[in-house]
Amino acid sequence: MSRYKNVLVSVIVPAYNAEDSINRCLMSIDAQTLDNLEIIVVDDGSSDSTLAQAELFARGCSRPCRVFHKENGGPSSARNVGLDNARGMFVSFVDADDEVEPTAYEKMVNSALAFNSDIVTCGRSAYDCRTNELIKTRVPKYEVIRGSLTEAPQITKRVGPLMCDKLFRRSIIEDHHIRFAEDIFHAEDFLFISEVRLHVRCVSGVRESLYRYYQNSGVSISSGNARVLDIPEACKRVVDLYEATGVFDVTARHLLFVFMGYYLRKRRDLPRFSRLRRRFSKTFRNLFKEHFPQSWMRMLIRRSKQMYRDEGLGSLVKTL
Repeated sequence: MSRYKNVLVSVIVPAYNAEDSINRCLMSIDAQTLDNLEIIVVDDGSSDSTLAQAELFARGCSRPCRVFHKENGGPSSARNVGLDNARGMFVSFVDADDEVEPTAYEKMVNSALAFNSDIVTCGRSAYDCRTNELIKTRVPKYEVIRGSLTEAPQITKRVGPLMCDKLFRRSIIEDHHIRFAEDIFHAEDFLFISEVRLHVRCVSGVRESLYRYYQNSGVSISSGNARVLDIPEACKRVVDLYEATGVFDVTARHLLFVFMGYYLRKRRDLPRFSRLRRRFSKTFRNLFKEHFPQSWMRMLIRRSKQMYRDEGLGSLVKTL
């Protein structure tokens, strides 16, 4: 137990059929310059050698590393198992096919301690998993934002919807009994982060790219998958949560900005003229009309123009 006494960061790695990348991912975590760090791998019922590789890695790991196995239930249930077993002051989540730069957690912890932050966000770089070519890099545009969600509603947009580039103060998660919704498979991270945001007093950003995210630029994980409808469902739950806690009005503009990004990009990835794409569009537009009746069309135009600038005319045409 003494190895866990002063753990600063628990890094949770949910893994499913990741035999081709799990060792590379875990090695990048083991190579961190931060000493007081533990690794928690949760195998989500893999049918390949992921579990065996993770257990072998744990036996030779230079720092505390625990491996858990569960029946397949999706990324939310795997992350929840990790949270249930975390011991660190902070928690972070790494996808099993990604990597973190060696100084990532040292720099993020330094930011958290310097500003007494509840969430720290770092920059991330996306790479094509087939060619290893850099696709894009995004870094936070802020160093620190102080105040609650009511006092600083821009946190809603600035603290983005992804899990992989963040460090969370674990006491907030545990004190408020926050867990991932296990019935949602897309945008479950956005729903989790939205709940955590209700309780923060300060967030900070490390304006360096410290996370390497691998993606297949030609294939969307949502394409042809009916679970893509989980995305508008997650957005609806965030609206309900923020209305119930009295912060919807002050955060509505920022929420709509995030929702519209989800809508435009995921809709673009779905097959044109497909029934699924029509259902996805209708569900989102009903959400917009009900909760943002005066502003959603303006935001649609604004975000479409932004996509045109960032990704070009071809992406925009596929979206519309």
